[in-house]
Amino acid sequence: MNALFAYFMQIFKNHGKGRGIDVLICDEAHRVRRVSDGPRIKKTGLTQIDELIRCARVPVFFLDEQQAVRPDDVGTVGMIREYADQNDIVVRLVELEDQFRCGGSADYIDWVSSLLGLRRGSYPAPWRGDDFTVRIASTPQEMEGAVAL
Repeated sequence: MNALFAYFMQIFKNHGKGRGIDVLICDEAHRVRRVSDGPRIKKTGLTQIDELIRCARVPVFFLDEQQAVRPDDVGTVGMIREYADQNDIVVRLVELEDQFRCGGSADYIDWVSSLLGLRRGSYPAPWRGDDFTVRIASTPQEMEGAVAL
């Protein structure tokens, strides 16, 4: 398979461990699991991070540790560094400053982080921005009515 896009668990299966991929970009890498496939780890002894790094000359991981969804989501900077240190691989950490999905609004990012309790010492507060309206609905039907055009 020579696809441009693939799930994490397909990469090693399709490319093996020969660093045949020049640059591997792993978006949403906080969703990396401990293992790609139970029987495969028994055979290879490799975690999913191992597999992804072994496949590429330059693996790139985009991740937000606060966005893990399931208990088996283990993609963290610490886990990547641990593997890299054990294998004499240089890690270059780049902190991204902006999120463009929300128009790059720092106020919105700060508000959501406070609302969800992601920042120590911050508390939910009413939205004070003027670029959109935040509403709370008691039911899905009420929300649907509020957003219907």
